[in-house]
Amino acid sequence: MSQLANKVKSDFPIFHNSDLVYLDSAATSQKPQVVLSC
Repeated sequence: MSQLANKVKSDFPIFHNSDLVYLDSAATSQKPQVVLSC
């Protein structure tokens, strides 16, 4: 994976766990850590 992809991925807490199963839904979206910290 590229450095840029790793940098972007590190901003989203959902990607910190390697055992990820994410079922996408129109009602949900992933938020960067900086948004969650506000």
